[in-house]
Amino acid sequence: MAYPGKHAGVFIANDLVAEINDATFTINGEIVDISSFDSGGWRERLLNLRDASISISGFYVSDDTTGQNVLRTAILTQALVEDVKVLADVNVATSGFICDAFVETFEINAAVEGAVTVSISLQSSGQIAVSS
Repeated sequence: MAYPGKHAGVFIANDLVAEINDATFTINGEIVDISSFDSGGWRERLLNLRDASISISGFYVSDDTTGQNVLRTAILTQALVEDVKVLADVNVATSGFICDAFVETFEINAAVEGAVTVSISLQSSGQIAVSS
């Protein structure tokens, strides 16, 4: 069942990452060429390794100890963030795309005319689950 974007959230375990207002979950597949002399002049391909990239952004909240601070600490310590849930329905915290991930970038931006923002990118590690 469809739900409005305003109900989407990003969770670490069952804790909502505060003030995120944009999230993208992209599943990537590596295509390898397996063409041979027997391919009859046509390329043949095989889907090989898969992973996901995650991009989230919103307003920076320095005291979000169970969300943004966990992600910031993870990149500083090279730690794996377990049980990341992206595009989950905030009314059903076990929904969405679920995976473990490493934080690739953690960017904080401030401008005189606006609020301090945060942009975070992650790369999955291991299997991806989908739950509704």
